[in-house]
Amino acid sequence: LATIITIVVLAQVLGRDDFVRCLLRSGYIAIGLIFFALAVQPGSAYSSVGPVPGLHGGFIHKNTMAPCLLLTAATVMCLHPHRAFRRWFMVLVAALLILGDTTTGLATLAVLLLVNWMLGGYKGVVQRLGRSAGSLLIVAALVAVLVAAEMFASVVMLSGKDLTFSSRTVIWEGVNNAISQRFWRGYGYGVWENIWAEPIRSINVNNGFLVAHAHNAALDLMLRLGAIGLALYVLQFLSTLRSGWSGLMRDDAFGRLTLLYCAIVVSFGFSESLPAYGVWPALLIVFTTLSRVKP
Repeated sequence: LATIITIVVLAQVLGRDDFVRCLLRSGYIAIGLIFFALAVQPGSAYSSVGPVPGLHGGFIHKNTMAPCLLLTAATVMCLHPHRAFRRWFMVLVAALLILGDTTTGLATLAVLLLVNWMLGGYKGVVQRLGRSAGSLLIVAALVAVLVAAEMFASVVMLSGKDLTFSSRTVIWEGVNNAISQRFWRGYGYGVWENIWAEPIRSINVNNGFLVAHAHNAALDLMLRLGAIGLALYVLQFLSTLRSGWSGLMRDDAFGRLTLLYCAIVVSFGFSESLPAYGVWPALLIVFTTLSRVKP
Protein backbone atom coordinates (compact mmCIF):
# COMPACT_ATOMS: atom_id res chain seq x y z
CA LEU A 1 0.00 0.00 0.00
CA ALA A 2 2.87 2.38 0.79
CA THR A 3 4.32 1.74 -2.69
CA ILE A 4 0.98 2.38 -4.40
CA ILE A 5 0.24 5.57 -2.45
CA THR A 6 3.76 6.95 -2.97
CA ILE A 7 3.77 6.41 -6.73
CA VAL A 8 0.23 7.71 -7.24
CA VAL A 9 0.85 10.88 -5.19
CA LEU A 10 4.21 11.57 -6.87
CA ALA A 11 2.68 11.14 -10.32
CA GLN A 12 -0.06 13.66 -9.53
CA VAL A 13 2.48 16.14 -8.18
CA LEU A 14 4.73 15.73 -11.22
CA GLY A 15 2.00 15.96 -13.84
CA ARG A 16 1.92 14.06 -17.08
CA ASP A 17 4.90 15.57 -18.91
CA ASP A 18 7.30 15.21 -16.01
CA PHE A 19 6.00 11.72 -15.28
CA VAL A 20 6.84 10.68 -18.85
CA ARG A 21 10.31 12.23 -18.52
CA CYS A 22 10.82 10.22 -15.32
CA LEU A 23 9.78 7.00 -17.07
CA LEU A 24 12.24 7.62 -19.89
CA ARG A 25 15.16 8.75 -17.73
CA SER A 26 14.77 5.99 -15.17
CA GLY A 27 14.56 3.45 -18.01
CA TYR A 28 17.74 4.78 -19.59
CA ILE A 29 19.51 4.71 -16.21
CA ALA A 30 18.38 1.10 -15.63
CA ILE A 31 19.80 0.06 -19.00
CA GLY A 32 23.04 1.87 -18.20
CA LEU A 33 23.24 -0.03 -14.91
CA ILE A 34 22.87 -3.32 -16.79
CA PHE A 35 26.01 -2.54 -18.78
CA PHE A 36 27.75 -1.21 -15.65
CA ALA A 37 27.01 -4.48 -13.83
CA LEU A 38 28.39 -6.43 -16.79
CA ALA A 39 31.59 -4.39 -16.67
CA VAL A 40 32.05 -4.63 -12.89
CA GLN A 41 30.83 -8.18 -12.17
CA PRO A 42 30.22 -10.03 -15.43
CA GLY A 43 29.91 -13.39 -13.69
CA SER A 44 27.05 -12.15 -11.52
CA ALA A 45 25.34 -10.03 -14.19
CA TYR A 46 25.28 -12.85 -16.75
CA SER A 47 24.89 -16.55 -15.95
CA SER A 48 25.67 -19.01 -18.72
CA VAL A 49 24.65 -22.02 -16.61
CA GLY A 50 22.48 -22.74 -13.63
CA PRO A 51 18.74 -22.89 -12.98
CA VAL A 52 18.17 -19.36 -14.34
CA PRO A 53 20.70 -18.69 -17.13
CA GLY A 54 20.90 -15.41 -19.02
CA LEU A 55 21.54 -11.70 -18.54
CA HIS A 56 19.97 -9.86 -15.62
CA GLY A 57 22.54 -7.10 -15.06
CA GLY A 58 22.01 -5.43 -11.68
CA PHE A 59 18.48 -6.83 -11.38
CA ILE A 60 17.82 -9.73 -9.05
CA HIS A 61 16.27 -11.81 -11.87
CA LYS A 62 15.88 -11.60 -15.63
CA ASN A 63 12.10 -11.39 -15.26
CA THR A 64 12.44 -8.32 -13.05
CA MET A 65 14.72 -6.77 -15.68
CA ALA A 66 12.30 -7.49 -18.54
CA PRO A 67 9.33 -5.35 -17.32
CA CYS A 68 11.58 -2.32 -16.88
CA LEU A 69 12.84 -2.73 -20.46
CA LEU A 70 9.32 -3.29 -21.80
CA LEU A 71 7.78 -0.23 -20.13
CA THR A 72 10.67 1.94 -21.32
CA ALA A 73 10.24 0.50 -24.83
CA ALA A 74 6.51 1.29 -24.81
CA THR A 75 7.18 4.86 -23.64
CA VAL A 76 9.80 5.38 -26.35
CA MET A 77 7.50 3.93 -29.04
CA CYS A 78 4.67 6.29 -28.15
CA LEU A 79 6.35 9.48 -27.01
CA HIS A 80 9.92 9.80 -28.28
CA PRO A 81 9.97 12.31 -31.17
CA HIS A 82 12.71 10.71 -33.30
CA ARG A 83 11.73 7.75 -35.48
CA ALA A 84 15.30 6.46 -35.95
CA PHE A 85 15.88 6.46 -32.19
CA ARG A 86 12.64 4.54 -31.65
CA ARG A 87 13.71 1.82 -34.09
CA TRP A 88 17.22 1.39 -32.71
CA PHE A 89 15.93 1.40 -29.16
CA MET A 90 13.58 -1.50 -29.98
CA VAL A 91 16.57 -3.38 -31.42
CA LEU A 92 18.53 -2.75 -28.20
CA VAL A 93 15.67 -3.91 -25.98
CA ALA A 94 15.17 -7.05 -28.09
CA ALA A 95 18.92 -7.82 -27.88
CA LEU A 96 18.93 -7.44 -24.08
CA LEU A 97 15.87 -9.70 -23.75
CA ILE A 98 17.49 -12.31 -26.00
CA LEU A 99 20.65 -12.19 -23.89
CA GLY A 100 18.42 -12.48 -20.83
CA ASP A 101 16.98 -15.72 -22.24
CA THR A 102 13.53 -14.62 -21.08
CA THR A 103 10.79 -16.18 -23.19
CA THR A 104 8.19 -14.23 -21.20
CA GLY A 105 9.95 -10.94 -21.97
CA LEU A 106 10.40 -11.69 -25.67
CA ALA A 107 6.79 -12.85 -26.05
CA THR A 108 5.58 -9.67 -24.34
CA LEU A 109 7.78 -7.54 -26.62
CA ALA A 110 6.23 -9.26 -29.66
CA VAL A 111 2.74 -8.56 -28.26
CA LEU A 112 3.75 -4.96 -27.58
CA LEU A 113 4.93 -4.38 -31.16
CA LEU A 114 1.81 -6.02 -32.62
CA VAL A 115 -0.60 -4.05 -30.41
CA ASN A 116 1.25 -0.81 -31.11
CA TRP A 117 1.00 -1.45 -34.86
CA MET A 118 -2.73 -2.19 -34.60
CA LEU A 119 -3.46 0.86 -32.46
CA GLY A 120 -1.37 3.10 -34.69
CA GLY A 121 -3.46 2.22 -37.74
CA TYR A 122 -6.85 1.84 -36.08
CA LYS A 123 -8.32 5.28 -36.79
CA GLY A 124 -7.13 5.18 -40.39
CA VAL A 125 -8.86 1.83 -40.92
CA VAL A 126 -12.08 3.16 -39.37
CA GLN A 127 -12.04 6.25 -41.59
CA ARG A 128 -11.59 4.14 -44.73
CA LEU A 129 -14.02 1.34 -43.95
CA GLY A 130 -16.67 3.24 -42.02
CA ARG A 131 -19.21 1.24 -40.02
CA SER A 132 -17.95 -2.11 -41.29
CA ALA A 133 -14.54 -1.53 -39.66
CA GLY A 134 -15.63 -2.84 -36.26
CA SER A 135 -16.98 -6.12 -37.66
CA LEU A 136 -13.95 -6.65 -39.86
CA LEU A 137 -11.56 -6.01 -37.01
CA ILE A 138 -13.41 -8.48 -34.78
CA VAL A 139 -13.23 -11.13 -37.52
CA ALA A 140 -9.53 -10.40 -38.04
CA ALA A 141 -8.90 -10.74 -34.30
CA LEU A 142 -10.73 -14.09 -34.21
CA VAL A 143 -8.72 -15.36 -37.16
CA ALA A 144 -5.49 -14.23 -35.47
CA VAL A 145 -6.48 -16.06 -32.27
CA LEU A 146 -7.25 -19.25 -34.20
CA VAL A 147 -3.94 -19.08 -36.09
CA ALA A 148 -2.06 -18.42 -32.84
CA ALA A 149 -3.79 -21.37 -31.16
CA GLU A 150 -2.88 -23.63 -34.09
CA MET A 151 0.77 -22.55 -34.01
CA PHE A 152 0.99 -22.39 -30.22
CA ALA A 153 2.65 -25.74 -29.55
CA SER A 154 5.22 -25.27 -32.33
CA VAL A 155 6.16 -21.77 -31.19
CA VAL A 156 6.53 -22.90 -27.56
CA MET A 157 8.80 -25.79 -28.57
CA LEU A 158 10.90 -23.52 -30.80
CA SER A 159 11.41 -21.14 -27.88
CA GLY A 160 13.10 -23.93 -25.94
CA LYS A 161 10.19 -24.43 -23.54
CA ASP A 162 7.82 -27.36 -23.14
CA LEU A 163 4.04 -27.24 -23.01
CA THR A 164 4.12 -27.04 -19.21
CA PHE A 165 5.83 -23.61 -19.51
CA SER A 166 8.81 -24.76 -17.42
CA SER A 167 6.51 -26.68 -15.02
CA ARG A 168 4.23 -23.68 -14.49
CA THR A 169 1.15 -25.79 -15.19
CA VAL A 170 2.15 -27.99 -12.24
CA ILE A 171 2.41 -24.90 -10.02
CA TRP A 172 -0.96 -23.61 -11.25
CA GLU A 173 -2.64 -26.90 -10.36
CA GLY A 174 -1.47 -26.71 -6.74
CA VAL A 175 -2.37 -23.02 -6.47
CA ASN A 176 -5.84 -23.70 -7.87
CA ASN A 177 -6.39 -26.40 -5.26
CA ALA A 178 -5.49 -23.95 -2.49
CA ILE A 179 -7.69 -21.20 -3.99
CA SER A 180 -10.71 -23.51 -4.07
CA GLN A 181 -10.55 -23.82 -0.27
CA ARG A 182 -10.67 -20.03 0.33
CA PHE A 183 -12.14 -18.73 -2.89
CA TRP A 184 -13.60 -15.38 -1.87
CA ARG A 185 -11.13 -13.86 0.60
CA GLY A 186 -7.87 -15.72 -0.03
CA TYR A 187 -5.14 -16.35 2.54
CA GLY A 188 -3.83 -12.81 3.05
CA TYR A 189 -1.40 -10.60 1.21
CA GLY A 190 1.71 -12.11 2.86
CA VAL A 191 0.80 -15.74 2.24
CA TRP A 192 4.08 -16.48 0.41
CA GLU A 193 6.30 -15.14 3.21
CA ASN A 194 6.47 -18.54 4.93
CA ILE A 195 6.81 -21.33 2.37
CA TRP A 196 6.76 -23.95 5.16
CA ALA A 197 3.26 -22.99 6.36
CA GLU A 198 -0.06 -23.91 4.73
CA PRO A 199 -1.20 -23.56 2.01
CA ILE A 200 2.26 -22.94 0.47
CA ARG A 201 3.65 -26.14 1.97
CA SER A 202 0.96 -28.25 0.25
CA ILE A 203 1.47 -26.37 -3.03
CA ASN A 204 5.19 -27.17 -2.98
CA VAL A 205 4.58 -30.79 -1.99
CA ASN A 206 2.27 -31.08 -5.01
CA ASN A 207 4.95 -29.45 -7.20
CA GLY A 208 7.82 -31.63 -6.06
CA PHE A 209 9.96 -28.47 -5.95
CA LEU A 210 9.95 -25.11 -4.13
CA VAL A 211 8.35 -21.94 -5.51
CA ALA A 212 7.76 -18.57 -3.86
CA HIS A 213 4.97 -17.25 -6.08
CA ALA A 214 2.24 -18.58 -8.37
CA HIS A 215 3.88 -17.66 -11.71
CA ASN A 216 0.55 -16.17 -12.82
CA ALA A 217 -0.71 -12.75 -11.78
CA ALA A 218 -4.42 -13.63 -11.56
CA LEU A 219 -3.82 -16.83 -9.60
CA ASP A 220 -1.37 -15.11 -7.27
CA LEU A 221 -3.85 -12.34 -6.58
CA MET A 222 -6.64 -14.83 -5.91
CA LEU A 223 -4.44 -16.82 -3.53
CA ARG A 224 -3.56 -13.64 -1.64
CA LEU A 225 -6.83 -11.67 -1.71
CA GLY A 226 -9.41 -14.06 -3.14
CA ALA A 227 -12.01 -13.44 -5.83
CA ILE A 228 -12.91 -10.11 -4.19
CA GLY A 229 -9.34 -8.84 -4.55
CA LEU A 230 -9.11 -10.03 -8.14
CA ALA A 231 -12.44 -8.38 -8.97
CA LEU A 232 -11.22 -5.03 -7.62
CA TYR A 233 -8.02 -5.35 -9.66
CA VAL A 234 -10.01 -6.16 -12.80
CA LEU A 235 -12.26 -3.12 -12.23
CA GLN A 236 -9.18 -0.90 -12.05
CA PHE A 237 -7.75 -2.57 -15.15
CA LEU A 238 -10.96 -1.98 -17.11
CA SER A 239 -10.98 1.65 -15.97
CA THR A 240 -7.41 2.01 -17.27
CA LEU A 241 -8.41 0.45 -20.59
CA ARG A 242 -11.33 2.85 -20.92
CA SER A 243 -9.17 5.89 -20.17
CA GLY A 244 -6.50 4.75 -22.61
CA TRP A 245 -9.04 4.11 -25.35
CA SER A 246 -10.54 7.58 -24.88
CA GLY A 247 -7.07 9.05 -25.23
CA LEU A 248 -6.40 7.01 -28.36
CA MET A 249 -9.64 8.26 -29.93
CA ARG A 250 -8.55 11.86 -29.50
CA ASP A 251 -5.10 11.09 -30.99
CA ASP A 252 -3.31 11.36 -27.67
CA ALA A 253 -0.06 9.37 -27.64
CA PHE A 254 -0.32 8.93 -23.87
CA GLY A 255 -3.61 7.08 -24.39
CA ARG A 256 -1.81 4.63 -26.68
CA LEU A 257 0.94 4.21 -24.06
CA THR A 258 -1.76 3.44 -21.47
CA LEU A 259 -3.17 0.68 -23.68
CA LEU A 260 0.32 -0.71 -24.29
CA TYR A 261 0.89 -0.86 -20.54
CA CYS A 262 -2.34 -2.86 -20.22
CA ALA A 263 -1.02 -5.24 -22.91
CA ILE A 264 2.20 -5.68 -20.89
CA VAL A 265 0.20 -6.45 -17.75
CA VAL A 266 -1.84 -9.17 -19.49
CA SER A 267 1.01 -10.75 -21.45
CA PHE A 268 3.63 -10.68 -18.71
CA GLY A 269 1.09 -11.65 -16.07
CA PHE A 270 0.33 -14.90 -17.89
CA SER A 271 3.49 -16.57 -16.59
CA GLU A 272 4.76 -14.20 -13.86
CA SER A 273 3.16 -12.88 -10.67
CA LEU A 274 4.72 -9.40 -10.66
CA PRO A 275 1.75 -7.56 -12.29
CA ALA A 276 -0.44 -8.52 -9.31
CA TYR A 277 1.20 -6.23 -6.78
CA GLY A 278 3.67 -3.45 -5.99
CA VAL A 279 4.50 -0.94 -8.69
CA TRP A 280 2.20 -2.52 -11.28
CA PRO A 281 -1.27 -1.68 -9.83
CA ALA A 282 0.12 1.73 -8.83
CA LEU A 283 0.99 2.42 -12.47
CA LEU A 284 -2.48 1.26 -13.54
CA ILE A 285 -3.97 3.98 -11.33
CA VAL A 286 -1.45 6.57 -12.56
CA PHE A 287 -2.08 5.80 -16.24
CA THR A 288 -5.85 5.94 -15.62
CA THR A 289 -5.73 9.41 -14.10
CA LEU A 290 -3.05 10.95 -16.34
CA SER A 291 -4.57 9.66 -19.59
CA ARG A 292 -7.69 11.69 -18.76
CA VAL A 293 -5.63 14.88 -18.79
CA LYS A 294 -5.83 16.53 -22.19
CA PRO A 295 -2.41 17.47 -23.65
